[in-house]
Amino acid sequence: MGLRINTNLTAITAHRNLTLADARLFRSVQRLSSGLRINSAADDPAGLAISEQLRAQIAGLNAAIVNSERSINLVQTIEGALNEVNSLLISMRELALDAANSGINNATSLAADQAEIANAIQTITRISDTTQFSIQTLLDGTFENKVTLVSPNTIGLTNMERSSLQKGTYTISVSNITPASATITSDPFDLLDNVELAGTDSDGDPNGLAPGSHSLVVSAASGAFVTSSTAAILDGSSTLTATTITIQSAAGTSMVTFEGDEENTLANIVAEINDEARDLVDNDQFVAIDNGDGTYTIVIDSNSTAVGAAQTITVSFASAAIAQEYGFATATVTATNGENVGVQLDDGALLRLSAGTTEFVVHDAAGGSLTLTFEVAFTSQNLIDGETLNVEVASATFDAQLGSGPKVAFEAGTTKTLSAGENSDGNLIGTLDVSFGFFNVPATDSTVTISVEDNSLQFQVGPNPNQTVNISAQDISADKLGLAIVNDSNFRSLADIDVTTVQGANDAILLIDKAIDDITRLRAKLGAFQQQTLETNLRSLRIAGENLAASESTIRDVDISAEITEFTRNQILLSAGVSVLAQANAIPQTVLQLLG
Repeated sequence: MGLRINTNLTAITAHRNLTLADARLFRSVQRLSSGLRINSAADDPAGLAISEQLRAQIAGLNAAIVNSERSINLVQTIEGALNEVNSLLISMRELALDAANSGINNATSLAADQAEIANAIQTITRISDTTQFSIQTLLDGTFENKVTLVSPNTIGLTNMERSSLQKGTYTISVSNITPASATITSDPFDLLDNVELAGTDSDGDPNGLAPGSHSLVVSAASGAFVTSSTAAILDGSSTLTATTITIQSAAGTSMVTFEGDEENTLANIVAEINDEARDLVDNDQFVAIDNGDGTYTIVIDSNSTAVGAAQTITVSFASAAIAQEYGFATATVTATNGENVGVQLDDGALLRLSAGTTEFVVHDAAGGSLTLTFEVAFTSQNLIDGETLNVEVASATFDAQLGSGPKVAFEAGTTKTLSAGENSDGNLIGTLDVSFGFFNVPATDSTVTISVEDNSLQFQVGPNPNQTVNISAQDISADKLGLAIVNDSNFRSLADIDVTTVQGANDAILLIDKAIDDITRLRAKLGAFQQQTLETNLRSLRIAGENLAASESTIRDVDISAEITEFTRNQILLSAGVSVLAQANAIPQTVLQLLG
């Protein structure tokens, strides 16, 4: 080729390659010093984009791990409080058993047992009010899902609690219903042989009666008078809505109406009844008498003189179910002339049957009822005075279903857990504990609608939005434990128990056992949630974080062994490039030999 002085192509080529070798060596030095294969987007644009997404996911996983650990700490805080409540309940049970030992105890020792129990009750409520994590109170009902009925209660629900359902509306259905039934197990009236169960299916229609044995005592009348079909018009604290009481007699008719927005307390209703009665009947012959134990009895002609058959009391309720709840199979109580059969179911009010009555309904003290018939009407009770008819009652049975969840077999008076099934994603929708009483169990398949307000504790346990889990924690104060237990002492909750009598001690044990079950079930639910949800999720998050970190490292981190080889190569090329460039720069000097 020709020799040129102004343009040294050989030097230009050598310089270009030297520049490339320098750039590669700089990149190798940058990677080796930082430990990263990608130090800028120019190093690997696609790899950088993937790496940044993985880094965001890893950061989210780390945050979710911290959230899960804190969630476990919160659940363990609740567990610690519930463990103390369990210990208190066990101590209370021991005290109640001690109080039930009537052959040993005196009034002083019973009072001491009751004082200890009262202190334990106060402590349980204090634990409910003060158990906190950070500034959140956990066991006062704040984080308990609220479940309410949207449609009228036509299926006999008495309680709904421990909901883990999400916010929304659900249905509860009952089907495959076998009504409650009664069987006469002994008939002391074999001399007359005319006492039978009556009702829709000739089984006595035992509405609201607990399963087991019941007694029906028949006694003679001492005079012509009538009381209400149950001693308890009201239970002392309930209120009635949209209730009308009509008093009718030969003197005229008067009506007492209580609107739903008025305070329909027991005292107000009794006062109104008596005021209206005095306008109709002379000498206060019709009154509502205070029995002194929180119950009232409607009495006609308290001086036991005969009352004309035209004189009638009609008590009308908003529905048949409410009438039954307060002890009225029908809403009418009638006074008549003549001596009447006296009939009493268990410890309920004495029912006086008018002369000639064959079929009748009798109630116990709790409002349960039984329908019987005398094939021959009685006019005198001398032959069977004081006899007792024994009846065995079997509760109604049925299947209950929440939403599209599985059907669960129930017996009236029991509490069980219903599951709402799964959603379209295959996730469990939630569960609800429901109780069915002895009243209002329908005769045919029925459905009610409930509404759920989700107040449960929500934990963000995933790296992405809406990856949450929920759990509710109900109020564990003493007045919210041991509910829905039928007992002779009329204890409504753990807060009411009194062991200063043998009956009270025995009934207290029933409520304490229910409270222990309440707390144990909550602890079991929380334990399962911690173990199967939070801890399982935590392990999964840590594994996922490990795998994502490895993936991100593969993309972004430099392989030192490979990079040191590249560095050595680039270092040699740079040195060679410098040497070659020096030689190339010297090439134009050969022209001097031609000029020389």
